Amino acid sequence: MISLITDFSLIIAESSAAGNIPTGLIFLICIVAFILSTIIFGICTYKTKLKQLRKKNSENSENTSEKQGG
Repeated sequence: MISLITDFSLIIAESSAAGNIPTGLIFLICIVAFILSTIIFGICTYKTKLKQLRKKNSENSENTSEKQGG
């Protein structure tokens, strides 16, 4: 993920060298892209772990009910 952000920032830096884009704006865009990608990755990871936990809990409850004769 970081390599993608680095590549993105290099592309922006090359484009800004040709134009009149301030360096601060490039850093701001890179920081925002990093924060957004981190948040999105965190949400996806959270949902995946939650799904695995729910699956594990449902399997445990099924095993418990089978042992009790239900």
